[in-house]
Amino acid sequence: MLQERYLVKIAQKIYRLRFLACFILIGLSSLLLELVLYRGLEKIGFHIYLAYGSGFGGGLFFAYWLNARFNFKVPKLKRRRAFLFFVAISLCSSGLNFIFRVQLQQYGLQFEESRLLSSGFLFLFAYSLHRKFSFQDCKNVGIAVYANGLEDIKKIFDKVGSFSDFIHVDIIDHTFGEKSLKPKAFRLETIRAYWPEKPLHVHLMSRTPDFWLPEVLPFADLIILHVESAKSLDKTFKKIRAAGKSPGLAIMLETPLKKLNPYLANVDMLLMLSIKNPGKSGQKFEFGVLEKINHLNRNPLRKKLKLCVDGGIDRETVQLLNVEMIVSGSYVLNSKSPKKEIIRLQNASNLENL
Repeated sequence: MLQERYLVKIAQKIYRLRFLACFILIGLSSLLLELVLYRGLEKIGFHIYLAYGSGFGGGLFFAYWLNARFNFKVPKLKRRRAFLFFVAISLCSSGLNFIFRVQLQQYGLQFEESRLLSSGFLFLFAYSLHRKFSFQDCKNVGIAVYANGLEDIKKIFDKVGSFSDFIHVDIIDHTFGEKSLKPKAFRLETIRAYWPEKPLHVHLMSRTPDFWLPEVLPFADLIILHVESAKSLDKTFKKIRAAGKSPGLAIMLETPLKKLNPYLANVDMLLMLSIKNPGKSGQKFEFGVLEKINHLNRNPLRKKLKLCVDGGIDRETVQLLNVEMIVSGSYVLNSKSPKKEIIRLQNASNLENL
């Protein structure tokens, strides 16, 4: 298990080097463009400050456009935010760059030489800020496992290992689906044994969630109840808290969001289902969920809640989701390289489409 964790970290770092390499090439290109514009405008008679400002602005827009369009592939809905952060960080970096550049020029270096050297010194600082704010891309990815007795847990573990951020277990009983198989909650012990250090989220698709709590509480870290399951869930949330576990709340696609309002202050996570028939893997992503996600993101209580989406998520649809967490099942498990697919969803979930 320890070796597996190291492999996860190494694989993620190697994957992230792709972005760094492209960022370096784009940065060098934008600097060259800036210098060419600056000297060119200066030669044709532009005031030195206007020439430098034009060169700097041209290089900045060029760098942003290439990073947003080709390197990180920022979706259209997020480009304005990314641009504002990119400009702010670039201006801050430019101020520091000016200070270093003046010092270097005192040693007889030309403008171009001092600009390139000072940019090199500040590069990693600026890159780390851009990755955190301008081009943030990290989502926690959970692997879905059904506690129905049919899932081959060992096979799933062999496919994904420790690469996922958490394990998402679905328990669906007859109160939620007439044709569902009787769930076997005791399988949680087996799942916990395979992933002893991973957060275990149990999604109770039941209209009688209290019935399952005695079997679920010993193994789960977070227990997700459905807003459709009962008239009042407050007592159940209190039981979960009393056991030292975190409560979550799930809502189906067709349920009005206003039903969440009485409980938002009492839960740590919201699970939005993005398929029509929960409990069946391989369904298509329903784009109507996007409007609901946008609505939830504007809720004043959203800052204290994590938002997770489950159902039909792949490389394309994940780019549209402004959430912290996603759950994937068949898409990852049926891919040629499940571990690589998890890394892609984790590190490129908002930003790229490989």
